[in-house]
Amino acid sequence: MIKQKPKMTNKANKRGQITIFIIIALALVSAISLFFIFRERIFAPTEPLPPEAREIPKAIQECLEFNLVEGTILVGLQGGYTIPPDNAIETNFSYISYGYYLGKNTLPLKEAIEKEISFYLENAMLFCINLDQFPGIEIELKNPKANTKISPNSVKASLNFPIVLTKENSSSIIDEKYSTEYKVRLYEFYNISQEIISKEIQNPELIEISYLTNLNYDVSILPYEGNTIVYTITNIKINETENEYTFRFANKLR
Repeated sequence: MIKQKPKMTNKANKRGQITIFIIIALALVSAISLFFIFRERIFAPTEPLPPEAREIPKAIQECLEFNLVEGTILVGLQGGYTIPPDNAIETNFSYISYGYYLGKNTLPLKEAIEKEISFYLENAMLFCINLDQFPGIEIELKNPKANTKISPNSVKASLNFPIVLTKENSSSIIDEKYSTEYKVRLYEFYNISQEIISKEIQNPELIEISYLTNLNYDVSILPYEGNTIVYTITNIKINETENEYTFRFANKLR
């Protein structure tokens, strides 16, 4: 005779569900207990910087100030670029990009120039620290992130540049925010350049000498090969808070 397997009653089903809930609850309680046991390790404060590495933030700040000056000067000399486009004019000192090319305005947008300076900073900052000056310390440089803003009287930059230091199995992090400002008239020179290009688009056969002579800056026009001319806008340092600056770009006429 074959006996039928007894069917599981509702009471047995409930007992099984309760068992599962108990297991889950025990696991949760265990996790919470472990959290409180090890929370001091999880949220342990960062180890203080080794004495020999405490000058690193100061060095980064000084390097940011220097590189902002260098990057801002470079975009001025190269028509708004740190890395000029392929058709830029090559000179003995730098490249000159076109702001006007065969009837079209090719001057980069102000936002694009800001990104050019930020790109320059992010790459240059990786060479700020001489690792040989810190023997016995392992230094890991994280990717720097820069943000640049061209304002009416200056160029401002902020930087996030985390650095991890390891010494004798103890690690510490330098994660300060850095910022600086360079007093130059890039904003105004850019607007003047746009006005020059706009007038040239309206009348390619005429250079608005009257407009240029009424500016409060030195504007030179130099012929280049073919139908190309180079505009250079320069101001003279007039006080201690303003720096001399030059912005130049090439125009290729029809």
